[in-house]
Amino acid sequence: MGRLRRFYVNREYRRNGIGSMLVKRIINEARKCYKILVLHTDTRQADNFYTSIGFSKGNLYPNSSHFMEL
Repeated sequence: MGRLRRFYVNREYRRNGIGSMLVKRIINEARKCYKILVLHTDTRQADNFYTSIGFSKGNLYPNSSHFMEL
């Protein structure tokens, strides 16, 4: 299981596809080593962002709010 941590795009650069591009690249790299990718967030904006990319919301895994089966 891999964990996405401390992922942040500066506010002035958001809404340009940078975050999506980076997370998709992280997911592709994670597929080489992991079967599950998890993360934790507690904001609505981040929840919307990660679910739009394909993460599922749920606490199936310790200390996580979202997960993705790779």
